[in-house]
Amino acid sequence: MNGEIENVTHYENPVRTSAGETKRIRWHNTLLHDTNGHLVGALSSGEDITDWHQAKQAIEEEKERLATTLRSIGDGVITTDTNGAIRIMNRVAEQLTGWTLEEAQGKPLASVFTIIHELSRNSRENPVQKVLTEGKVVELTNHTVLVSRDGHERIVSESAAPILDNNGRTIGVVLVFRDVTEKRRMADAIQKTAKLESLGILAGGIAHDFNNLLGGIFGYVDLACAEPHSAKAREHLLKALNTLDRARDLTQQLLTFSKGGTPVKECILLSSFLHDTVKFALSGSSISPVFNIDPALWRSEIDKNQISQVIDNLVINAQQAMPMGGTITVSAKNIVLGEHAANTEITAGNYIRVTIADQGIGILAEFLPRIFDPFFTTKPKGHGLGLATSFSIVKRHDGWIDVESVPGRGTTFSILLPACNENTSTPPEKTGKGHSGNGVFVVMDDEESIRDVLGKMLESFGYTVVKKADGKEAVEFFASQVKANQPVAGMIFDLTIPGGMNGKEAVSLVRKMSADVPVFVASGYAEDPVMARPQDYGFTASLRKPFVRSAFAELLNKHMKSVREYEF
Repeated sequence: MNGEIENVTHYENPVRTSAGETKRIRWHNTLLHDTNGHLVGALSSGEDITDWHQAKQAIEEEKERLATTLRSIGDGVITTDTNGAIRIMNRVAEQLTGWTLEEAQGKPLASVFTIIHELSRNSRENPVQKVLTEGKVVELTNHTVLVSRDGHERIVSESAAPILDNNGRTIGVVLVFRDVTEKRRMADAIQKTAKLESLGILAGGIAHDFNNLLGGIFGYVDLACAEPHSAKAREHLLKALNTLDRARDLTQQLLTFSKGGTPVKECILLSSFLHDTVKFALSGSSISPVFNIDPALWRSEIDKNQISQVIDNLVINAQQAMPMGGTITVSAKNIVLGEHAANTEITAGNYIRVTIADQGIGILAEFLPRIFDPFFTTKPKGHGLGLATSFSIVKRHDGWIDVESVPGRGTTFSILLPACNENTSTPPEKTGKGHSGNGVFVVMDDEESIRDVLGKMLESFGYTVVKKADGKEAVEFFASQVKANQPVAGMIFDLTIPGGMNGKEAVSLVRKMSADVPVFVASGYAEDPVMARPQDYGFTASLRKPFVRSAFAELLNKHMKSVREYEF
């Protein structure tokens, strides 16, 4: 037959077989024409595409389920290919980024998903690129901010993971992220509220303690004033001084915790220090101390005031853990930590290990990891600062503190304190409470009562006192003495002068005129590095406020006993 094939058509339809099965058939129909163009017949053939049709239908259904799933997910989802180009975005991702899928599809992720560091404002690393490089799940660190297309910023948390085929090859990356801005704000608000409540408890406790101390001070001073010529007046005043010393310790504890005070160290033997501190903390209680101290104990380089806070806190905790009484065992021995010591938090060297063990109720295992956290306490009226303060003090001494406890059997706190090295000098023995001197002594302090008290102390030592309220005035006076070639025996400066020249600034100007004149620094901010290392800042020595006349005399005896005149 000489003809032409034209008009090929295709269609599909279901066909039921003789076996009762339904098959999907694709038909190919071709019309046949003769040479004159007349239709002479048709050729029809069928192809069984049942499996293909079912597979296609399954894929379509899977795509619909995937789209429905992505629309239902509350987090933003973006998938990319191995080049980092966007393939899929769900509705949440569109809302958070400000881009629609149609706009973003095919674009590099970084152009749509723009992230920066919340604090530094620097760009964050592309998470998809990191996944492709490392081949593993990557989670974003804290403080990540997503900047949307319109510039709106949201704090987000996210993770990215590789998409693997059946052979384990990476064929893309899926990125999941969520807006945690409101969650962060709520957490911050809750944290602030908790801190305010904790500070309220702390402030109430401080007010209670100070009122008790002030009550004692007022009472003793009032008794002394009532009978000034009686022998008991001196006894009353000495008791007032002891109470003031306790008030100073309380203030110092607060300063140490709030500011992270630098220890003012000296090389001492812990034996008598531990005996005195523990016995004082247990005064009036039903607890008995037992001491087990190595007679060959090394000296330790410590700030006595700060470490006494630590011992006080631990002893008081032990006392409260034994309401029916009992025994506290205090031990101290020398240990040497090598380079491969189990505790990697401290360096190798010579240490003194001090342990304080009680027979109390113990601490539950779930509380032990948090025992040194600020504001954490299991006591109904506790403020949760004692152990946190102790931890920070010991760490600033380059030491370590740890705890072991068995509920119902007791608790043991262990403290490691560095031993003095052979080059560390031992403080000289006290030579007595008196001091004798002469010449002009400059007192600079913004508080009139301090100027007055220091002036009277120095006058009782034999000095002629010049008082100044500001560092600028003190420097100007010293400059006038230099110009007149009139020597100055010594100077004592307050470290902090609100709105004026402080002691640190003043001493630097004094040192330009004289390198020899003794200049002492006095401050209640004992955590300031100037107080710990006064010579580094041009001072001769430091004196911690408040102090008594004997402490001032001891300082002058040490640093001025060979002083006569100073050349300018």
